[in-house]
Amino acid sequence: MDMDKATDDELVEAFKQTRQLEYLNKLTERHLDSVYAAIRAMVLDAHAAEDLTQEVFLRVSRSLHRFRGKSQFRTWLYRVQINLVQDYRRKAARHKENCTGKRAGATGRHSGCGTAGYGARGTEHGCQCHAKTLAGFA
Repeated sequence: MDMDKATDDELVEAFKQTRQLEYLNKLTERHLDSVYAAIRAMVLDAHAAEDLTQEVFLRVSRSLHRFRGKSQFRTWLYRVQINLVQDYRRKAARHKENCTGKRAGATGRHSGCGTAGYGARGTEHGCQCHAKTLAGFA
C-alpha cells in the first residue's frame, strides 16, 4: 500500500488488521498539525496544547482498534480531542475553584498566575498547587 495515497479509512483498516505502527504513524503525521491548532485555539495555552495533542494521539493508539467506521476517521479524531479538552477544562475549573474559591471562566485559566493550571509547569508561574493537583491529568 502506498501510504501517501491511502485514505484515512484505508490506513485505519490496515492498522486494525495488522497492528503495524507505520499506519498509525502516518495517520498521526497527517493530522498532527490540525489537531494541535484546534486544541491551541480552545485552551489558549501552547504548553497545554502540546500536552493535550500528545494525549489525543495516545488515546487514538489505544482505541483505534475499536473504531467502527460509522463516521469518518477525522470526525472520530475530532471527538477524541473535544472530549479531552472538556476533561482538561473541568479539571482546570476544579483546580481554580480549589485555589481561589472562584469558578473558572470559559478558558479555565487560573486568575492568580494566568496559567491554565495544567501539569507541573504551573509551578513556574508561582502557583505551587498546580503540580500536586493536576500533574496526574494524563
